Amino acid sequence: MTFNSKTKERIDWIDYAKALGVFLVIMGHTYKGYSFIGWIYSFHMPLFFFLSGTTLKIEQISCKEFFKKRVKALLIPYILYSTVYIILEVVKGALNGNIDGTMKYFLRDAFWIRGEQATIGLWFLPLLFLVEVLLMAVCKGIRNKNLRAGTVLFITVIGFLYADKIGKALPWGLDAAFVVIFFLYAGYVFQQVCLSSWTNAKQDNILKYAVVGIALLLVNGILNNYNMKLIGDNADMYSLRYGNAILYVLSALAGIGVISIVLGRILKNAKSEFWRFMGRNTLHIYCLHGLALTFVRKVLNLYVIKEEDSLRVMGIDIVLSVCTFLLCFVVIWGAKYIGNIILSKVKEK
Repeated sequence: MTFNSKTKERIDWIDYAKALGVFLVIMGHTYKGYSFIGWIYSFHMPLFFFLSGTTLKIEQISCKEFFKKRVKALLIPYILYSTVYIILEVVKGALNGNIDGTMKYFLRDAFWIRGEQATIGLWFLPLLFLVEVLLMAVCKGIRNKNLRAGTVLFITVIGFLYADKIGKALPWGLDAAFVVIFFLYAGYVFQQVCLSSWTNAKQDNILKYAVVGIALLLVNGILNNYNMKLIGDNADMYSLRYGNAILYVLSALAGIGVISIVLGRILKNAKSEFWRFMGRNTLHIYCLHGLALTFVRKVLNLYVIKEEDSLRVMGIDIVLSVCTFLLCFVVIWGAKYIGNIILSKVKEK
């Protein structure tokens, strides 16, 4: 049986970019090397919001229909996965004799989305929901494109100022949404202006795109390295740790450009059912990889690794990331396969 799934219109390079992005997320949660972590965090979350913007449909549907679709696509999975995590943690808390502390922890996370390892990945869903609704309101309310862009830029500036001057978490990641809207809108503009021509253009002059990609990679590395020195740590959207706003935005856009050029141009004709499948199931990978990571760590008994042995840690953490990624694939594909069998049996009756 193939693991390709029938979906509405999809663009392969965007699915591949999503799959690569979620793999980088997993690496960011496993790898202990400071510089490499800094590079991943410079663009991997902005990349996802940009890619979400490239497929976002706003003008074509009503506000009511848009809201219903986003609730179904984002909030319902968030509630379902949160319920699973809460049940698991309640059981764990009961076994450890700390059920009261566990319940307080999860009730807080349900509203503030500032969890630790137990809810790893879930914060992304309500944040994406809020920022998509926010962008929908801006696009529906402001028809003039220049004024619309100015409004998004103003909201983004407010977001950076809030992170710098106040920095307190708001319900459902609303604090980060004011910065995230910039990347979502950038993807939406890309969709409106040049997604079709970018996707459908012939694969030619690969050397030119390779040079541009390398140049953007250097820009990303230089700007992010300088920004990390200013912060004293890596940038992190989750923690509202942006450093210099201009450096953060430009390094993120450069990183997004690298991925778009490599997958949308240089490897344009590459085909992979595996990466396509993973790209179409990034939401589930986000929600499952925390559990998968914990399971793989226990199986491989990696808690005994010495932190100072950086090369060994790097090699093992890469193996850990790959195993976690593959375990997510097995679980998701298996669930879909079993679900299809059950549905076929029900239809037969």
